[in-house]
Amino acid sequence: MADSKPTALIIGAGSDNLQQGGELDYATLEIGRTLQKAGFETVLVDYNPFSTSLDTTTAISQRYILPLTAQSIIEVINQRHPQLIVPTLGGRRAFEILQTVGESGILTENDIQIAGVPEATVRQVNNPMLLNQTLRRLQAPTKKIATVDNYQAALEMAQEVGFPVVVRAVFPKSLRMRRIVQDSEELRTAVSRGIQMSRSGQVM
Repeated sequence: MADSKPTALIIGAGSDNLQQGGELDYATLEIGRTLQKAGFETVLVDYNPFSTSLDTTTAISQRYILPLTAQSIIEVINQRHPQLIVPTLGGRRAFEILQTVGESGILTENDIQIAGVPEATVRQVNNPMLLNQTLRRLQAPTKKIATVDNYQAALEMAQEVGFPVVVRAVFPKSLRMRRIVQDSEELRTAVSRGIQMSRSGQVM
């Protein structure tokens, strides 16, 4: 009798809305197909009723519609005994879940490999202080955010980081207001408009 196929467990990204999530769905299907071509059974754990990944067996062999928690992942691991776990399609939430799962010892006990990212990097991404230290060491540009309620404070921030900057209303009253501004005059207009659109009278 032939040996059974190895199993790859994919952590999904959770529920989305009608305007978001299509890219992750597409990526899940592509990675699922690639893993199947490599000889894996693919198991997806997700809680997204709109996911097209739930409707096809050409990429996903088995699917579990469950809350995205560490306990759910541990339960599926105990049922499906995967050799590989793929967290990179589930965003930050999947990394947080994976760290908790890893701390339970189940990955080591079952010799489960993590695809796409080292476990140390997962811990680092989940720790903003460590992540920022690493990015500074690499001299990688990082975003800087400030919440202000007047033009002068916004101008000081913009002069510190340099134009262009992005201005958006905090707790907007209607559609999210976001604008890229190139100079101080555009900044004045954007800040004034953003404060008017903000329930808290603030912009970021």
